[in-house]
Amino acid sequence: MAVEPEIKAMQHFLDGGSDALHQKARRSWAALRDGAWNASPTVAAPSWVRPLARREHAHCVKMATERTAAAPVPQQIGILPIWTGNNEDSEPGPHWFATHAVVLDGEPLGPWETSPVYDDATIRFERRLAVEVQCWRVAYVVHVATYAPSVELAFRGERFGVIDSELYSVTSAVYLPGNPLPRPTRDVPMWSQLLEPRVDGVEPTLIERLHAHSIISDGDDIAD
Repeated sequence: MAVEPEIKAMQHFLDGGSDALHQKARRSWAALRDGAWNASPTVAAPSWVRPLARREHAHCVKMATERTAAAPVPQQIGILPIWTGNNEDSEPGPHWFATHAVVLDGEPLGPWETSPVYDDATIRFERRLAVEVQCWRVAYVVHVATYAPSVELAFRGERFGVIDSELYSVTSAVYLPGNPLPRPTRDVPMWSQLLEPRVDGVEPTLIERLHAHSIISDGDDIAD
């Protein structure tokens, strides 16, 4: 069983890594628990002189409120240490950084850290973790102009939209078998992002799914 400082580090990590994101997530959790959730904390309603925009904003607030769960549910997620090869240069190079993927329902989402990645993660786990959490499904009102068309929104209006998200509260965790793997030395193709496990013992299916999230601009294969 993970010790208490590890639990705190996992909570900080899942909240986004930075102190500001961690504090914001904990405030949101407390508001949900206390029945004071605000689906539009940073997107104010337009003035009365813009009735169409105001109507769209009200629709989004109603939709986001309805899509936010009444209570959290228990869930198991995984934290998988990974190497992220991130190269935004015009030449190939061995640009590999220590990051993580979060495994949800068997699908590795990574890098969990803000992308593109230019350095090793500040909060680092050197072993795989199976984490028991309370998951609270929430929805927020957003400005659609800040989200590219490729980003999936629950609703995309002319000015405002709704995006689904989750808040996690860690309850316990256990380490999974696996030893650290060395930092890769092969070159990452230009304008590409490659993902590789940072520990051994990872199931082949999970590795395949991790590789599927790699982005390769010139079509090169990700194998050594």
